[in-house]
Amino acid sequence: MKPIEYLIRTFCPPICVSCDEATGFYSTLPYCEECLKEIEENRLFSTAEAVIPYVDCVYTMYDYESEAVKNSVFHIKKLFSPLFAAFYSDRVKEMFALYCIRDKVDIVTYATRRKVEYYRVGIDQAEEMSLTISKATGIPHMCTLERTRDSKKQRTLSPTERAKNVENLFKATVDLKGKRILLVDDVMTTGSTLSDCARALREAGATSVLVLVFAT
Repeated sequence: MKPIEYLIRTFCPPICVSCDEATGFYSTLPYCEECLKEIEENRLFSTAEAVIPYVDCVYTMYDYESEAVKNSVFHIKKLFSPLFAAFYSDRVKEMFALYCIRDKVDIVTYATRRKVEYYRVGIDQAEEMSLTISKATGIPHMCTLERTRDSKKQRTLSPTERAKNVENLFKATVDLKGKRILLVDDVMTTGSTLSDCARALREAGATSVLVLVFAT
């Protein structure tokens, strides 16, 4: 441990991103032992083909019904700490090895966050996840999408309202002809947002769109 890191941990001990309890002075994980156990008990590492329009396959890491997973998502949305980034990077590498994803993708991109949320917290969690995946796998990262209008917060809406809220919401900003895309986000519920992103990517020429989410 570097002296500066030792000093930081002395005055700001690492805490669990799920329960806010101390994780241990020398811990390299973003979770305490109990939350890490719950997280891994809810590991899915699953794949499902064509579950939403315009998407070829969805890869899911964890079950969103778990409180520890939900709390992790809240952390991702507001901070995305270095310890969580390292944890996520390791899980990405496992997922890629399990499903040979590296051979199926040319570009990794993300579903851009609502501007009001970005300005409020200062990060786009999906962008951070996309960048982490790029560093872990060597796949080029690219910002390919932008929102065409303001939209309401999805989690406040019914499934039907969600689909309407994001209908033609996204547009691609680059030519993606012949490219195979990995689209990244933190959570998938109805899949409406990711489906509209995938539509825009395909209209820009993408030949395939795979989705990777932390939880569903």
